Amino acid sequence: MKLYDEDGCYCLLIAILTGVDASRARKLYQYGPNHPICRKFMKRRQTSVKKHLETRSERMRAMKEMKEKGCGIEMLAAVFDCDCSTVKRNLKKVEVKTNDGI
Repeated sequence: MKLYDEDGCYCLLIAILTGVDASRARKLYQYGPNHPICRKFMKRRQTSVKKHLETRSERMRAMKEMKEKGCGIEMLAAVFDCDCSTVKRNLKKVEVKTNDGI
């Protein structure tokens, strides 16, 4: 494999894993994550939903709503930055709470 092909593959992997566009992935690859420019746009990047929802019950309700709309367990785990077993456990707890309330 030629050198420029390897560089492109690494940039693509960085873009997928960090959720940035191609030009920013190239800067991350070229300068590294500790470069001031890279730190600046990584701070501006949207953080996980877990940090925006304050209480545990809010996160659990959001998980339930997203699951009802069709999101899978793996997708929810990625969005809420947790393990799949945590998502399943939280969905089960929400289900028990709603059944107890009826």
